[in-house]
Amino acid sequence: MSMVCALSGEVPQYPVISSKSGAVFEKHLIDSYIAENGKDPLSGEPLTPEDLIEVKSSKIVRPRPPNITSIPALLSVFQQEWDALALETYTLREQLATTRQELSTALYQNDAATRVVARLMKERDEAREALAKINIPGRPASSANGGDAMDVDEKPAAVPASVVQKIEETHGDLSAKRKKRKVPADWTSAQTVAAFETTVTTDVIAPMSRCMALDPTGTIAIVGGGSNAVLLNVKDQATLTELKEAGSIADAVWSGPTPVTAATNGIIRTWNQDGSAEKTIDPGMEQLVSVALHPSGDFLAAAAKNGTWALCDLQSGETVAKITSSDEFTVARFHPDGQLLGVGTSEGGVQIYDVRTGQVMASVNTNGGAITSLHFSENGYWLAVSSATDKKTRLVDLRTTSVTKEFDGSGKISTVRWDLSGQFLAFAGDEGVVIQQYVKKEKSWREIKRFDRAATVVEWGARAEHLVAGGAEGVLTVYATAE
Repeated sequence: MSMVCALSGEVPQYPVISSKSGAVFEKHLIDSYIAENGKDPLSGEPLTPEDLIEVKSSKIVRPRPPNITSIPALLSVFQQEWDALALETYTLREQLATTRQELSTALYQNDAATRVVARLMKERDEAREALAKINIPGRPASSANGGDAMDVDEKPAAVPASVVQKIEETHGDLSAKRKKRKVPADWTSAQTVAAFETTVTTDVIAPMSRCMALDPTGTIAIVGGGSNAVLLNVKDQATLTELKEAGSIADAVWSGPTPVTAATNGIIRTWNQDGSAEKTIDPGMEQLVSVALHPSGDFLAAAAKNGTWALCDLQSGETVAKITSSDEFTVARFHPDGQLLGVGTSEGGVQIYDVRTGQVMASVNTNGGAITSLHFSENGYWLAVSSATDKKTRLVDLRTTSVTKEFDGSGKISTVRWDLSGQFLAFAGDEGVVIQQYVKKEKSWREIKRFDRAATVVEWGARAEHLVAGGAEGVLTVYATAE
């Protein structure tokens, strides 16, 4: 019966049997293994040389090589090297199996820790929300103890309870829908966007243009300049009406089919289609720099240069809340769910406010100059930001409140805009317009189009079928596929 060494796989010259595992080994190999590890290589039980049983068998007597230069001597050396290599290979395989098991355990523990942290953060947010709603009847909020209240500067409640309820209902509805939302089948593909070309170039619409907003159909634009604002059909280049009482426009939005403008003198107006003012809202702030429509369509947020932002009711025209900061504001935009408001500052920071309480929930430092534009992605956790001092667009992950990606733009960036699918990001600068695409399967970004015409504002049309850019000279350019 032939015997094979369990370590080298060869017939042993001096076979021994382990009393622990019953396996056969070459004596010098197992002696070396025991000296190094002190255990049986197969069963893992403690093993000593005394536990080895010598096997009595006939042995082939090898002639002693006369010197190392002879072939028998070389073969003997090779045999010894092979035995050492076989032992080392076995040890490495054993260590590899152990390392794999330890890595698997570490990954499982990391996943468990991540789940625990997520649960604790959720419980923390719920506790904060519950604490913010606590109200003790018969006692003013400024006095936590009985007796006279302390004479201190107090911040009023951010918004009335009815407005808070509307904001929370909108947040709950939109948040649930967003998690289930998929890109529509008829949405413009990346190949189509990559084939965009200049299809329309208008005459001068509004000199010194600094804002533009497209209606939900993507065909009618509010274009605001240094002294006036107009409504323009971007496809046939027809000026529909001039908003004569608008004044010097700082920003503009659409509330459904209704144009809304914010003038630098602090007056917000809604307009009829014939160009007459429908409603005037005065939030009591001068030097307005930005206005944003709440996703519910019922409220507006207006930000002023002096570091104040106000929440206004579009129906009643009343200012329901006003929050003041020590920073100088430059731009404001709502999160897609409507519970957060992002405000850019002149120092290169972004403050994320909880609209219900007026408290700053997070702050982001972009390490750039004054924020020129910011826009939340529809996925709910990305924020695109541009600043006045460099040629980069920065991507902020709201889950970590840190900059996770930087895009090289085309000149100094003035405006950044996501399309509603959250897969295309366009930014306009003084050297042109750039379009980036996020490839979800590859979890990577790629630039798919670049236009050389300078622009200060840019907006996506419906279903990303076209892109409208405007320059400081008051000319609009439409980028789309040629019909």
